[in-house]
Amino acid sequence: MARITGVIDAKVAKITSYGTDGAPVYDKDNIFTLKQFISFTGTKNNTSTQWYSNDSVEETFASIVDYDLEIVLGDIEPKLEALMNGSDYDETTKVLTEKSNDVQPEFGLIVCLSKSPKGRVFKKFPRCTFSVSTEEGETKTDSITDKTRTLTGKAIPSGDGVTCQTKVTDTNMNTDDFYTFD
Repeated sequence: MARITGVIDAKVAKITSYGTDGAPVYDKDNIFTLKQFISFTGTKNNTSTQWYSNDSVEETFASIVDYDLEIVLGDIEPKLEALMNGSDYDETTKVLTEKSNDVQPEFGLIVCLSKSPKGRVFKKFPRCTFSVSTEEGETKTDSITDKTRTLTGKAIPSGDGVTCQTKVTDTNMNTDDFYTFD
């Protein structure tokens, strides 16, 4: 049985609008690859509903509410950090300005994970919001401690109800059709 053994790639694209069917429309000219990609966690949140009749449970079913997302990076470009946080970034002065009224825009996310002995798992989340929530630093001593940046996010259903799509492939298969924002 194959297991997920690592992370390969993660890409995000900002949602610019929504189609008449509620499906997201992505900015395909500005797809960002998340550099220094260290780890990914996607936690599915469900809700359970029960229908009653004759003073007993007739049927029980669960539905997906959303996903909690966590992406750990070695670092993040200031321009992308500003875009994800809904903040301002001045290319000339290289200053990122965060304000209390910043609103995070929505993105599409595609994550590619490696599978052992060979294969890949692609996870596509069509509608997400993110914030760059963790930043650390410490004094350098005899050894250097690695510090990371953490993106936390939420994936919610798109207009057609899709919260996540998963494709498992052999590494020799063409996966370009799934690895793009459509």
